[in-house]
Amino acid sequence: MSDTATVGRWLGENFAPWVRDLAIEVAEAAPGRVVLRVPTTPRIARVGGIVCGQAMMALADTAVALALAALRGAFVPTTTVSQTTTF
Repeated sequence: MSDTATVGRWLGENFAPWVRDLAIEVAEAAPGRVVLRVPTTPRIARVGGIVCGQAMMALADTAVALALAALRGAFVPTTTVSQTTTF
């Protein structure tokens, strides 16, 4: 099952405390798809209130891991082999 409550539980049970500290919210979940939201807080903002790239990359990485779990219907540990972005 890959409803928002289940995906939220996977997030709470399987990710590092610093990822959970981002206060990620599971807005939508379906097999192979998740929509996540993270509040913009001073804790993840740089000078001028811009969200830091590290927070955005952690959110993207978390979304992929949860989308894979939603596709499978169960959380399976995964690891990122390569992740690149350009801002």
